Formats: sequence, structure tokens, C-alpha cells
Amino acid sequence: MKQRSGYGIFLKSHKLAAWYEQSLARNETSDPARILKDSSFPQRSSYRGIFRLPLIAWPSSDSPSAGAATERDQTNRSARQLVRRFKEQAPRTEDYLKDDDDNLLDSIDQAQQVFALLERAEDYEICLLRRERFEISPNTLGFDVGYWGGDHFSLVADSYVVPAWRPPPPQDQDEVKSLLSVLNKQMLFDSAAEARVFLDFYRSKAWAEKERYEGEFQIIQVDHVPAAVYL
Repeated sequence: MKQRSGYGIFLKSHKLAAWYEQSLARNETSDPARILKDSSFPQRSSYRGIFRLPLIAWPSSDSPSAGAATERDQTNRSARQLVRRFKEQAPRTEDYLKDDDDNLLDSIDQAQQVFALLERAEDYEICLLRRERFEISPNTLGFDVGYWGGDHFSLVADSYVVPAWRPPPPQDQDEVKSLLSVLNKQMLFDSAAEARVFLDFYRSKAWAEKERYEGEFQIIQVDHVPAAVYL
């Protein structure tokens, strides 16, 4: 069965904002002062979408990336190893593996166990992601648009919140800001229909990130899991 939902452990918004500004400062090819001037706004620390450096599984010993973990990935090793063990126990059908998010856990019980192993739990929160079959509840934060898995690239984040890879050129920035003016206080769309409008606009632009296959960009519902559930 195709993976349609799962629990992820995401960096809190204010920590993402701090990471972003630090990463710009370390990038010798960027002009951090100009980028921050052109894109800064108070809501950056409010974004609660999919591009928040979710906890990724520690690579298996025979993985090509096992010896190439980044400095950031060296943290929370025990928690990451548990994510990998849970993922190895998941159904391995071809349909499930297609476009699967290797870092989403199948149950809140699994997410609770991983969360308990975090070195700085106060920097993270658990969220439930859904695609295709949406179920809006009082815990729904909104809808993002981007990759289901992979590097969790978000069209919203890269176009507006934390632009880095393919930000809109100056001549399109006003239009992007206008289309994203409907974002809620979590810097997400309130409905899948609003997210679809922006997705269609984004696909039409020459500067935008391109899909490797039709439908790679997904509309993704993000639900908050109350901290009382896992603390």
C-alpha cells in the first residue's frame, strides 16, 4: 500500500530560522546581507511546514552514506538509529517503497520512542503528515507543497520563507508575495485548494525547481501532535 501518512520529528520554527541565517553566513558564494534584506519578514520564525530539517534515519552500516554523515547528522545518533530500525521493519512492497519518505514513522508510538532519545528534545516537535487523503482536524496547521521525502524541499519555503536554491527573481517577487499573502500564521495554506493555486503558478515559471517525474510535487497536510502526547 502506498505510504499516505506518517509521523516526523521536525526542528521547531525558531531553530530553523537561526539555522538558515547561520548557513547563509557560512556560504562563501552567497550575499547573506542582501538575501536577508530582500526576504526577511517576522513570520520566518513561524513557519511550520515540511522543510524544517526533520530527523533523518541513521544510515545502515552498508549504506554508501554511512561514512559521509554531515556534522548536523552526527547528533541524535541513537534516535536516528531507532528511526532506521523502525523503517526496516515496515512493509517492503513495491507500492509502499515508491516515493516513500524514509524518515516518517508509521505510528505515534514509534515517534514517541524516537523522541525520547533526542539529545535536545526542546528543539523538536512531532507532526503528522498526510497526502492525497486529507483529514482536517483541530490540530491541522495547514498545507505545504513540496517533496514527499527526499530533502523535504518546500516550494513555499524556498520561494519565500528561507530562499536558498531557486528563489524567485526580482521581477517575480511581488507576484509570489501576493499569491502567498493567504498563508496563515503558521506560514502554510489553509486549504489544499489554495496550495494547488500556488503549485500551478510555480510549475509555470522557468526559474522554478523542476519535477523529475509528473506529480513529484505533492500537496502535504501538516498536523501538530500535542506535546502532552510525547513529553
